[in-house]
Amino acid sequence: METPLVASLRIELGYLVNTITHKIRIYVGGTPAGDATFLNRNDGNPLQSWHDAADELALLVGNLLPPTGVTQSALLQSRAGTLWIPIASYATSVSGSAGTVVLASQNTFVVRDTAFLKARWEVMETGIALPFHYPSGTTDNARLNAVTASFNGTAGRTSMLSAIMKSRGDNFLLASPVAGVTGDFNDKLRRRRGLT
Repeated sequence: METPLVASLRIELGYLVNTITHKIRIYVGGTPAGDATFLNRNDGNPLQSWHDAADELALLVGNLLPPTGVTQSALLQSRAGTLWIPIASYATSVSGSAGTVVLASQNTFVVRDTAFLKARWEVMETGIALPFHYPSGTTDNARLNAVTASFNGTAGRTSMLSAIMKSRGDNFLLASPVAGVTGDFNDKLRRRRGLT
């Protein structure tokens, strides 16, 4: 059963790979104030600009994308009932560098929040060879490990996902939240790309 949606803010980042635009979203907390919105942090540090969070997201996604992939603008969205209303946008442009594109691929990080509920972080059509599964965040791939470091708070940046990302239930992530990393093909993308 899916966790009920309680979170009221999210960042949506678009990224383009071989003519298809994908989106990745993370839930965050804060008081909506348009472009001047600052995000709550779970580590007691001062509030974080949503621009910094969008840059972190673009850096991590760009790290996994092939050279043909590039991040696009990020949107900050506020929830009104069941609708997500864009309240600010921010330009990002990080080109991929992860090798040859694996069309129709999906890299999934499963993380846990402080209520020990699962959240998923998925990046489509990366340059990471398939298939793979790691039961924790430790992998034999430096690019995947860079994402894990942002989740675990060991990447050395103030805008790491460990400090700002929330789950659907509006809970921050656990201190070492990664419960698994998987790479496989996405069936919908396989059909859309004509790969059967």
